[in-house]
Amino acid sequence: MPTGGHIANRRFRRVRLSPLMQSGLATQDAEDWRARQIGFLLPDDLPRHFCPSQPEFSHAAAAFLAALPSLEPYFIRTVQEAAASIDDPELLRQIKMFNVQEARHAREHRAMNAWLARHYPELPRLERVIAERLDRSLKHDSLAYRLAYTSGYEAITYHLIGFMMEQRATWLADAEPHVFALLCWHGAEEVEHKSVAFDVFQRVCGNYRLRARGLADALVTTVKDLRGMMRYMLTVDGRWHQPDCRRAVRSLRLSFARGLLPRLLVYLRPSYHPSQYPDPPELQWWIDRYAAGDDLRSVSPTMLDGARARSTSTSR
Repeated sequence: MPTGGHIANRRFRRVRLSPLMQSGLATQDAEDWRARQIGFLLPDDLPRHFCPSQPEFSHAAAAFLAALPSLEPYFIRTVQEAAASIDDPELLRQIKMFNVQEARHAREHRAMNAWLARHYPELPRLERVIAERLDRSLKHDSLAYRLAYTSGYEAITYHLIGFMMEQRATWLADAEPHVFALLCWHGAEEVEHKSVAFDVFQRVCGNYRLRARGLADALVTTVKDLRGMMRYMLTVDGRWHQPDCRRAVRSLRLSFARGLLPRLLVYLRPSYHPSQYPDPPELQWWIDRYAAGDDLRSVSPTMLDGARARSTSTSR
């Protein structure tokens, strides 16, 4: 997973977007987005656990991010292939910006993976396993299935970012500012293009069962990849077989299952559209500060304190 999207190899049908989906497109005007070229610099003395008090979470987050240099090009190729059958000018503009943003995400995360490989030399091999699986999917899976997988993965990323921002006092309180800045930048741009993959899937295919399958496959594959990388890094650290480490891993899994799975269930509603859900105010703060000209290559988690409270008071 992917592969196995052959059930969707039949001819695509164009889907008429509902008024809600059309309004979602209108609120995501690509002209308001930015192709930000920030140029993050990771310090030479960057600790192997970017959240020193949470080594298990650090590795879970690093494992999730480590797959992105392989996944982002897969998403770009899939969405760009679908663009040939789309004639909506605004959605085509969004696809173009989606591709630019995702390409820059992949580049920055390659640099982080290179840093991780200095501590965990087998990590590039695990990355190649992911890349080879995605290459097979590009060759053998239908475009409709790949769009469903891409849309599902984008939903996972979006809701994961929101959960992490809500719980940052638990998981990210002492996060290294350069890595945290990278997370905020990536998260902010995921918020900007959160609807693109879904809208493209709906426009090109729109099959509900395939949409649900794409989410399930993306979730299962992500958990499997994350588990393998996380176990490897904790083994290198000499922690994997320690009872406190195993308890921390179980607690982490339970916390994310309770916090993330209910958010993902909304994706299975037939009427679901990403524009229905409010964005993390912390990431809107990042977007606003970037627009104001702030240097955001280093961000402390405490800088985001109050963003949620300010958002609540503003909406009243």
